[in-house]
Amino acid sequence: MMRTTDIRRSLSLRPAAGGGSRGKGMPGVKGSFPGAVVCGRGKRDLRPAVVVFVLLAMLVSTIVPLGPGPSVAHAQDSGGTDSVFRLGPTARGVGLSAAMVGLALDASAPYWNPALLAHVPGSQLTLSFNRLYSIDDGAAYQYVGLVIPTLHAGGFGVGLMRLSLGGIDTYDASSRPTGSIDYAETQMLFSYGWGTRMPLIGGRIDLGLSAKIHSLELSERSTSGGMDGAVAWQPPHLDAFRLTWVSQNLIAPAFRLVEMEDEEPSTQRFAVSFHRRLGEPTTLALAVDYDLPELADARLAVGGEFAYRGLYTVRAGYDSERFSVGLGGRWRAYALDYAFRSGGELGASQFLTFTWHFGESIQERRLENERQRQLELQQARMEAVEKWRRQEATRALDEVRVRLDRGELDTAEESLARARGLGADEDLLAPLQEELGRLQEQRRQNEVADELHRSQVRQAEQAVRSALAEGDPPAARLALQQLQRIAPDHPMLPRLSAEVDDLLAGAIARAQAEATAAEQDGDWETALRAWGEVARLDPADPGPAAAQARWQAQLEAARHDSEQARAQAAQARRQLVQEQRYTQALEDFAQGEFDTAAALCNEVLQVQPGHAGARELLRRIELRRRQPRQLSPQEAEAVRNFYLAGLTRFTDGDYEGAISQWEKILQIDPGNQGARNNIDEARARLKSLHRGEEQREGEPR
Repeated sequence: MMRTTDIRRSLSLRPAAGGGSRGKGMPGVKGSFPGAVVCGRGKRDLRPAVVVFVLLAMLVSTIVPLGPGPSVAHAQDSGGTDSVFRLGPTARGVGLSAAMVGLALDASAPYWNPALLAHVPGSQLTLSFNRLYSIDDGAAYQYVGLVIPTLHAGGFGVGLMRLSLGGIDTYDASSRPTGSIDYAETQMLFSYGWGTRMPLIGGRIDLGLSAKIHSLELSERSTSGGMDGAVAWQPPHLDAFRLTWVSQNLIAPAFRLVEMEDEEPSTQRFAVSFHRRLGEPTTLALAVDYDLPELADARLAVGGEFAYRGLYTVRAGYDSERFSVGLGGRWRAYALDYAFRSGGELGASQFLTFTWHFGESIQERRLENERQRQLELQQARMEAVEKWRRQEATRALDEVRVRLDRGELDTAEESLARARGLGADEDLLAPLQEELGRLQEQRRQNEVADELHRSQVRQAEQAVRSALAEGDPPAARLALQQLQRIAPDHPMLPRLSAEVDDLLAGAIARAQAEATAAEQDGDWETALRAWGEVARLDPADPGPAAAQARWQAQLEAARHDSEQARAQAAQARRQLVQEQRYTQALEDFAQGEFDTAAALCNEVLQVQPGHAGARELLRRIELRRRQPRQLSPQEAEAVRNFYLAGLTRFTDGDYEGAISQWEKILQIDPGNQGARNNIDEARARLKSLHRGEEQREGEPR
């Protein structure tokens, strides 16, 4: 049968240094002795670890042992008491020889390092059931752990650990067997971890706490509460490294068995870890842990693991006492880990752990949140762009209205195009587009009308100058009146008026002189013709009427002289009638009644074929008919409409339609030379077009 001291050693319940025991024996056993089961544990005071000590311990832990007890090399042979859960709850920690303080990114974090709960990649549930040693009735080592990390609120974890061993023989002071007892320790952990970036010192710092309920069963049962604390720091620009300090039993559980009261010893754990993805498929993790148990020797543990694609893992570790190796595999959401720890006095141990990964991983949540953030940002940008577009469209529409009010049609059209490009409402664009089109058409019509007016002004001015050059006073006066009517503010009017007045005055003076001389010579035929010219040049001149009265008086006086005199009187009367007709023709001509004036002139010529004034008046009538006449407002509007319609068809290449519209102008105003010129131009282009078509038809194909 195995002795109790061997079992304690195998469970790391080692006697105090020097072989003595501070506890009392079991009930019914007198005194105490080196081989009895130890229920109480002694204490050794440790000064609180300060920051400098922590950093120095992390830097030199691989070289210099920091514990007050014996060196690591002699830890296995020295006495003392250590935690029964020292190897950790899972096969992964065993495979790394307990070098897990900086690498506990899994469901074992509530035990090893609650500060890393926020770094666990996803929610996990772990089950572990192991036999510690290859002996009969070996110790049963069980663990159930659950961790749930969050994106912003840290990580939460729950763990339940239990170590049990039955059939432990007990002895009295004389080493005589007294029977057997069962031993069990249970630890329930409730953990939380949270971290943040530190702008003052740089890097990231993580804090964690594990509240635990610790129960000890050894013939009696005692339950107490405690707490673990942890701090982890990732240096700036070195995210692959992590420095960690874990204080187990920061608030130590206290047990009371029979008449003894004992407190669970604390352990300070310091670790330096390295975790880096070497490439897309591989990851390397290394860790160095240095433990300072309160009632045991300091320990150094070194471990590392290599993972391929997150599916296969190989790990190994050494803790100055034994070496460990482990393997891990994962399929979808399920993982299985195995560890082998080399044997001591009682042989090797094997560990097996099953893990279920459930829910979305933290990385997936971050990606989803980032995707949502990007979508929201994109939506916000789209809303901002849409708001800006609406504002710009409204501003562009306002600019269109302002430009239309100012008559700036070109810039209004540009602003309207910009508003349409910005997606302005068609209900708002349509009336502005219609108004712009109306104003543009009005402007085009005004331009055509202005061009027509300028053409008429040029024609009237040219008619005045032609009449002046020909020395034709009536024609010059008529052309001047037309120029005054269509362009009363023409800059050349004063000069042209003076020239026409001078021409009329000279012609009237010459006619009056000729008439006076003819009367004195008794040539009344010449005198009456000259006085008729005066009446034509100046209808308001009283000379022609006075001459006619003198002629009638002379005819009456000579009527009784002779038949010749009577014949001369009849002839004179006929001449007088013709002169009256001629005078009436002059008046009709001056009033624009060309047809009536032409009929009177023809009557005069029938009686007096040689009447020079009638012939000259007919010539002027023909010339006047070729010149634009004064039109009524209705006729002028009709001429303008026919002119614009013909111009539109001419621009579109419809020359026959243009000729048809302009011929309607000649029906109203036969003397409209502009319409005749336009008709000639349209006929020339139509003829050229027909000639080109005939040439194309004659070409060989």
